[in-house]
Amino acid sequence: MSGPRRLEGKRVLITGAGTGIGSGVARVCADEGANVAIHYSHSQAGARQTADAIRSSGANVATFQADLADVAAVKRLAREAQEFLGGVDVLVNNAGITFNARLDQVTPEQFDR
Repeated sequence: MSGPRRLEGKRVLITGAGTGIGSGVARVCADEGANVAIHYSHSQAGARQTADAIRSSGANVATFQADLADVAAVKRLAREAQEFLGGVDVLVNNAGITFNARLDQVTPEQFDR
């Protein structure tokens, strides 16, 4: 017997949800009853695969591409996700990048990125 779904009816935007942790977060949110907007930057195939898995369980989901280093793209993402979901109750800021360098070797430009 399953308990109540903790995110029933909530509208969730998850950045960096095309693969990895973000994909897992998106799946759990959907399993808990949320409608999900999946953001991805480069992994369209991963985002679609995640969305397909969520959709097959009956949840409402869509994917949105945006480069989060571009302010105009971020504003477009926010607008499109809100239009799809009818608003946003939860934002999961999961997107990130990794530089395989020691911290003392990271340039200021890499740090800002």
